Amino acid sequence: MVICISLFSYLYNITSPGISGLKATPFGDLSSGKCGSSRGRSSRHPLYHRSASSSAMNSVFATVGTTSFDDLIAAVTTPEATQALQDLGCRKLVLQVGRGKECPDSFSTATFTQEVFRFKSSLSEDVKKADLVISHAGAGSCLEVLEAGKPLLVVINDKLMDNHQLELARQLHKDGHLFYCTSRTLVEMLKSMDVSTLKPFLPGQPEKFAAFLDSVIGS
Repeated sequence: MVICISLFSYLYNITSPGISGLKATPFGDLSSGKCGSSRGRSSRHPLYHRSASSSAMNSVFATVGTTSFDDLIAAVTTPEATQALQDLGCRKLVLQVGRGKECPDSFSTATFTQEVFRFKSSLSEDVKKADLVISHAGAGSCLEVLEAGKPLLVVINDKLMDNHQLELARQLHKDGHLFYCTSRTLVEMLKSMDVSTLKPFLPGQPEKFAAFLDSVIGS
């Protein structure tokens, strides 16, 4: 519960005695490293004016942040996922694989490019260049992508015992800011989601934080 409250305090910019913002790791704090083989806006953000079936998804960025999430990397690089991405118009997939064992090769063909690395000093440029970000559910990663105005698909790690990631993603999805799935349902979500339905994320929304507490505590 304390972790979950901290997550939402951080995301909705809440500060009060006894509830402090989460010290989440932003993309800009990632160390560099390469992988070897083996933010009073309108109700719609201009960057969201595209559907998942359009050809606008030229570049997709998948990230696990500072941790490892092999299931996400494995899922997004299956032939089925690659085909689903290409059906969206994706011609370039950039993978940030972190400390994981799953580390595919980079390659390039006439129609599709896959770039792979472990860490960089900052992932902000990768987020900026992406038409869609597929990410783990870490609060810092979610916040930076949402504030950059990028469509976000969060992949939940359902192997975690106390899955605060699911609570975080579920609430942000309920508020219309992102889509979420598991590694097993990634392909299905890529085929069905419509990013034109997403709403821009506006930080500093205490009423949403209060509503979330009510739903969890049951008051």
